[in-house]
Amino acid sequence: MTVDIIGNRTLRLLLADKVKQHKEKVFIHFEDANEQRYKKTYKELQEEVNKLSNALLKLGLKKGDHVVLHIPNNMEFFTTWFALANIGAIMVPTNILSTADEMKYIINHSEAIVLMTEAEYLDKFDGIRRELTTIQHTIITRCEHAIEGVIDFNDLIENSSVGTEAFPQIRSEDVVAMLYTSGTTSKPKGVQVTNANYIYTGELMSKSIQLTENDRAFIVLPLFHGNAQYYSTMSALVTGASIALTEKFSASRYFKQAKALGGTVGSLFAAPIRMILAKGYD
Repeated sequence: MTVDIIGNRTLRLLLADKVKQHKEKVFIHFEDANEQRYKKTYKELQEEVNKLSNALLKLGLKKGDHVVLHIPNNMEFFTTWFALANIGAIMVPTNILSTADEMKYIINHSEAIVLMTEAEYLDKFDGIRRELTTIQHTIITRCEHAIEGVIDFNDLIENSSVGTEAFPQIRSEDVVAMLYTSGTTSKPKGVQVTNANYIYTGELMSKSIQLTENDRAFIVLPLFHGNAQYYSTMSALVTGASIALTEKFSASRYFKQAKALGGTVGSLFAAPIRMILAKGYD
């Protein structure tokens, strides 16, 4: 017998369902590069997601438009991911270590109309700005001062509505993200990921490792990569669990961060595991 574990669910419906169940529960525990810690509940995340969704619609984004994210691990990544899913726009997450030429290819190939980044990466795009013919807006996250020609993330959502009336109809097979391959043998290829893909992976992973709502996924790998999105974020969300996120990976601080942030399950690959095991732990 075949069991449909997806149905007509979308990320928008999934988040709304989990907010109903865990409204005041902290969903994200985040430690930035300066070791400052922040928290966000399920309800707070949904409100910020809806605000950004409406703000992006006012900027002129439509279903099917692409938005490039060039940001490190931060809470704004989650907000943007789910805000774009709300309105049917498509997230294009990228590696902050990518060069200007690599970013030029991805932006132009995806025909992205919005670039979201941080102040320290703006210089990377200055020299190629004229060649990014599709980009209409640049949004900056976590910026403490005004920068001419860009939109501040917090200013963008400050007075935005949390209502959902303007949101378009979304289906489970609609594309949510386009993740580019590393381009080892040829130019990077954009791999499309649907609502159904994300939810299926979350359901499969959470059941494989018997994740519960009392668990907390410890994420140190970059959010632009499939591992952190599929195996950690989605498995936590479908079970109503929580997330412990660090801005950067640190082999020497891995277990200290996991303990401090309350992580109960992690997802790594061979290289960082070897780095962690090579470090002493006191």
